[in-house]
Amino acid sequence: MARKTKTRSRSPKLAAEMMLLSPWVAGSRLSSMGRRKSHSAVRSDLGRLAREKSLAFSQSGFAVAMAVAKANMDLVVHTGSWLWAPWLGTRGSDLLTTYRQISDNVLRAGLEPLHARVVTNAKRLRRG
Repeated sequence: MARKTKTRSRSPKLAAEMMLLSPWVAGSRLSSMGRRKSHSAVRSDLGRLAREKSLAFSQSGFAVAMAVAKANMDLVVHTGSWLWAPWLGTRGSDLLTTYRQISDNVLRAGLEPLHARVVTNAKRLRRG
């Protein structure tokens, strides 16, 4: 019998990278705004910052909505298969693993757009 390998979730890694990079990105952007003399340049930079954040959060919200819709379909299928578990040869622990994977998919869908934005901003700010 083939042994199942345990798949690790990427969600903790995404959350940890965001937790470490976000304060650095925010501090770097605010310090660059503080060094500018022109109020119009600061205002335009704040506008760009607000647009980026609203875009990232709207992408995250949409991704979560789509992941929840897919999760609902998966839950219906897997709950139905649980009723037939004795005849299909599946175990309850397999079902719990599936539920954990479904919830992790929803979490990861919400984190990925925000994580991508933070990482690209950090790379851009490191360059100069």
